[in-house]
Amino acid sequence: MDTWVARCRSRIKELRMTQEMLAEKLGITRSAVCHYLAKRRVPSLDQFVKLAAALECDPAWLQYGVTSAAESEMKVPAKRAKGGAKLNRSKIIYARLTAELHAAAEMMARQQRRTLSSFIEMLVEQAARKRKCLLSIEEDN
Repeated sequence: MDTWVARCRSRIKELRMTQEMLAEKLGITRSAVCHYLAKRRVPSLDQFVKLAAALECDPAWLQYGVTSAAESEMKVPAKRAKGGAKLNRSKIIYARLTAELHAAAEMMARQQRRTLSSFIEMLVEQAARKRKCLLSIEEDN
């Protein structure tokens, strides 16, 4: 099984559930469930968590097929310099995320049409800018 939809279909079969039954548990229409399973729509993060609960499985397993934080340990490479294979930063960052955080980060990155590594880098840069602003305000006082 390579996609969350395949894992979703598998759990539906295991639980002997119909799309109608799943829709009732989620509080949505059967056609919405059908759109998810046909890959015409992607559920929101909240809806995805509800989907995992309705299917009695871990959201990280449903999304990625992983079940523990150790399995979801990931490498987040720094940006590469233009035109070359050298990194323009000195290190590759290793981020250990729980399965739930990994699933949430992946979903948010997808919503912004970013890779997970660029999404995490963007968050770190935003935090650094905020921190710099806070430090400059403190220095003024």
